[in-house]
Amino acid sequence: MKYILVVIMACFTLSSLKAQDCAKVKDGKFTTTDEHSGTTLITRKGSKQIEENKELGFKAEFKIEWLSDCVYTIQMTKVIRKGKISFPIDMEMIMTVKIESVETDHYTVKVKSNKFDEVLETRVMIVQ
Repeated sequence: MKYILVVIMACFTLSSLKAQDCAKVKDGKFTTTDEHSGTTLITRKGSKQIEENKELGFKAEFKIEWLSDCVYTIQMTKVIRKGKISFPIDMEMIMTVKIESVETDHYTVKVKSNKFDEVLETRVMIVQ
């Protein structure tokens, strides 16, 4: 019986540690890099996120809704600067982001959207 109680307590402790790790990246500055679009700077505070890609000249504002400690949705609310983006921007797209792990200098996410079946996994670097 003591063994079962210890296992249950360990599970709660580990899940709360993961939640604390996710809390570390709820606000701050981050970057993502991809071979097609280059580096995007992400600035997130509260329910608002700004993404800027200097290579493309693109900058947009998004709203964030946290569904749990490590899962949030993100939807573009405003294009600040369209830059070199030549395709139509879908303001109806809602992406669900699940934070899989948080390390000292980066975190890993899985992203899916209401428009595509594909799930993307990417690394997000922590700037501050």
